[in-house]
Amino acid sequence: MSSSVATQTKPGRYHHGDLRNALLDAARELASEIGVDNFTLREVARRANVSPAAPYHHFADKRDLTRALAIEAFSKLTTALSNAKHKKHSPLEQLEQVGIAYVMFAFEHLAEFRFMFRRELCAEEGDFDPLETAGINAQAVLHNTVLEAQNAKQIIAENPQDIVITLWSVVHGLSCILLESPLSKTTTAKSAKNMAKSVVQLSIQGILAHRE
Repeated sequence: MSSSVATQTKPGRYHHGDLRNALLDAARELASEIGVDNFTLREVARRANVSPAAPYHHFADKRDLTRALAIEAFSKLTTALSNAKHKKHSPLEQLEQVGIAYVMFAFEHLAEFRFMFRRELCAEEGDFDPLETAGINAQAVLHNTVLEAQNAKQIIAENPQDIVITLWSVVHGLSCILLESPLSKTTTAKSAKNMAKSVVQLSIQGILAHRE
């Protein structure tokens, strides 16, 4: 039997060859169902079908587990943005695709999106923080795309970080509106993508190098 497969050790309890990922999967499911604030490590263990003490082999507490989920989510976001970017050749078109991909990631990963940006999950100031690094990696995709569009003289030659923050704020704000406001009741994947495309295109119009 593969080491990644759970093997039964006693009735109702399983030994996981990959306990850490089993716990993360269980926590992710619970976060999608009831929100990350509303479950305990004991419930995560129950969902993963392991003993109540099992989570403590990998996570100091619930915050530690939630941080791990957030780090994974930022890694997924980085991949989603990179994949979207490589669908187009023009830096300007890539910029549009990256913006749309951000909104769609939020729409498709609602549970994670709701806690990825929580300040209380960050490490103490001065400590190395994998969560901060994961967030920077995601932002770097947008930053590099902005630089490429500037080098191609397709957008204005302003401070690239100012442009990154502006565009990030636009797509993050739209994501929150679509997911947390009354609009969330009527928003579908198709309507979210259409709105993201319109908003991102309008935002990019404001930074074009040659505006009429």
